[in-house]
Amino acid sequence: MQFEALKREAQARAAAQREELARKMAERDAKRNESEREAQRRQEDRARWLAKERAKAQEARAAAAKPSALAERRAAAAARVEKAAVEKARGPEKPRTPAFQKAKAQAAEKRAQLTRPSDSTLTREEKRQKRMAKDLGVSFRRAPRADAAPPRKATRTPAPAPAPAAPPRRKTAREQFVEDEARRKREAAEEDSEDDMYDEDEDEDEDEDDTQASLRDEIWGLFGKKRQQYMARDVDSDEDMEAGAFDVLNEERRAAAHARREDEREERALLEAKRRKMQARGGA
Repeated sequence: MQFEALKREAQARAAAQREELARKMAERDAKRNESEREAQRRQEDRARWLAKERAKAQEARAAAAKPSALAERRAAAAARVEKAAVEKARGPEKPRTPAFQKAKAQAAEKRAQLTRPSDSTLTREEKRQKRMAKDLGVSFRRAPRADAAPPRKATRTPAPAPAPAAPPRRKTAREQFVEDEARRKREAAEEDSEDDMYDEDEDEDEDEDDTQASLRDEIWGLFGKKRQQYMARDVDSDEDMEAGAFDVLNEERRAAAHARREDEREERALLEAKRRKMQARGGA
C-alpha cells in the first residue's frame, strides 16, 4: 500500500512538472512570436520611412534641376542672339576656295613659270633668231622681256637666336671642401717659400757681413792694428738686457709660426664642422 501511494505521488509530481514545462514553453513561444511580430513591424515602419525619404529626395532633386534647365535655355538663347548680332555686323561671308583647289592652282602656276618656252610662245623675231642660231651651231637663248617679272632675290633666313646659357652648376659640399683644402695648401706653400726666401736673404746678408769684416780686418792690418782685438773690448756691455735682437727675432718667428698653425687648425675645424652639417642635412 505504501509503495502504491508513493508511486501515485511520483506520477502526480511528474504530471505537474510536465504541465509546468508545457506552460513555460507556451509562454516562451508566445514571447518569441511577439518579439518577431515587433521586429517585423519595426522593419515595415523603417521601410515606409525610407520610401518617404527617397521620395522627398527625388522631389528635391527635381525641384533643383528645374531652375538649372531654365538657366541653360536662357544661356542658349542669349548665345544665339549674340551670334546673330555678330553675323549681322560682319555681313555675308565670301565663299572660300577649298585648300585642294588653291594648292592645285598654285602648282599649275609654278609649272607654267618653270616650263621652257615653246615655238608657239616665241615671237617672229625670236623664231628667226632661233633658226640663225641653229644654222651657226650655237644654242639659242631667249632674251628677257620687258614685261617679264624680275627675278626673285634670295632672302636670307635670320639665324636662330643663341640658346640661353645654362646656369652655373652649384658646387657640392665635397667639391667646396676639396677646393678649400687646395687653396689652403697653396697658401701654406707660398708662406713656406716666402720663409725660405727670407732665410736665403739672411744667409746672403751674413755672407756679405763676413766679407766686409774680412776686408775691414785687412784695412786695419795695413795700419798695423788688429780690428778683432779692438772690437772685443767691452765698451758697452748688454749683459743686463733680458734678450738680444737675435733672441727677439727668433721669438717673433716662433710666435708667427705658432699663430699660423693655430689659424690652420681653426680653419680645419670650421671646414670639418661645415662638412658634417652638410652631410647631416643631406641625410635628413
